[in-house]
Amino acid sequence: PAPTINKLTTLDKAQIQPDFSTQPHIQYRLEIAVNSSGPFQQLANLYEPTSYTTSNLNAELNYYCSRLGAYDVCNGVSTYSNVVCSPKFNLNIQSGVNQLTWATANTGIVSTEVERNGATHTVIPGAPTSFNDIDIECKTNYCYRVINRYAGGVRSESLEFCGTSFNIETPPAITNASSVVTSEGLNMEWIQDPGSSPTEYNILFSGDGENFINLGTSPTTEFLYKGYLPGSDFSYRINYTDECDNKSPEGIIIKPIHMTGTMDNNIVTLNWTAYEGWNNGVSEYIIEKYDLKGSLYRSVNAGISTTYVDDEADPDHQFVTYRIRAIANESGITVSASNSLNFIKDSKIFFPTAFSPNGDQLNDHFFVSGQFIVKMALSIFNRWGELMFTTDKKGQTWDGTFNGKPVAEDAYIWSAQVTDLAGRTYKESGTVALLRRKP
Repeated sequence: PAPTINKLTTLDKAQIQPDFSTQPHIQYRLEIAVNSSGPFQQLANLYEPTSYTTSNLNAELNYYCSRLGAYDVCNGVSTYSNVVCSPKFNLNIQSGVNQLTWATANTGIVSTEVERNGATHTVIPGAPTSFNDIDIECKTNYCYRVINRYAGGVRSESLEFCGTSFNIETPPAITNASSVVTSEGLNMEWIQDPGSSPTEYNILFSGDGENFINLGTSPTTEFLYKGYLPGSDFSYRINYTDECDNKSPEGIIIKPIHMTGTMDNNIVTLNWTAYEGWNNGVSEYIIEKYDLKGSLYRSVNAGISTTYVDDEADPDHQFVTYRIRAIANESGITVSASNSLNFIKDSKIFFPTAFSPNGDQLNDHFFVSGQFIVKMALSIFNRWGELMFTTDKKGQTWDGTFNGKPVAEDAYIWSAQVTDLAGRTYKESGTVALLRRKP
């Protein structure tokens, strides 16, 4: 009966070992061919073998095919086993790819298994002669073996080769970075290309936009610069060295939004610098208005303008904090935000200089009023300093009487202690002429 070679193992570069299934009381002849499935040369006579180690080979330069013949000594003929060949395997480490190549006689091979680090990495149908492994990490050692699979579960295993992977491709630069001015400093956040996984980023800054020096490092895609001063004309950029020790190109220049503003007659004018740090630029600026408690109560879209005049009548908000938000043209990017500016609008006291309490329904009462007033205590005196009228009720007026009787025409002095929405308390005073004219 014909024997079977179940497995062929390349033990090292000088030895291969076939394993057999044989019968007792039969003489077997092991034959071998170099770099081909023939012609075969007899290597050894064997009796009831289960395996045999062939030595003095060069498995790095050649592949070897083995067959086992059951020799009939009566007739001088052999019944041969299947032919199984060793793979001549080579590993070539290139930038970003581990190249595996091998050569063997392909007859009978149904698939090829690539083993990596002792486990099946992939199985390729048929009898390929190469495989490029790109599912790798640089600076990592990988060990490979090629296993040719024949019908019936027969296997032929190559030598194992190991190598350390590397990648010399330049990683992409940081081209989208946002910055937000906070009470703690300048918080910068950037987007990392998913193809690289750096362990550390270098944050740099420059006073002239050309010569950058190191500011600090960050293990994440975020950095808080606590020494930031709003209004400083510094530029920033983010560079990094990737996990393969390749340095990125210079990152995009980042210039935070700096806002300034003035107030005239309770009209606020804001100006700010255009944001720099996004590859596709700014889509729009949003002016945010916060109240005394820090709650956002209004947002205004300024488009791409970098100035805004707030002349909107607003009797409810004397204290206003402004902040500018920039929205990127590209989706998925964190907004950038400027420094904050606080303005306290004047309460603007209003009062008549004369009134005529004659019952004609026109200017019959004296009052003091104004914007943003929360509380007011009003007192009125005659020219000798006698108190004619007093009230602490906001909006209460004087009708020109004292103890229920009309007072004489004269000039009277008034004094008001005012508390406004901003929590400020101050005094205002003046004179008012009382005129008694008949209707």
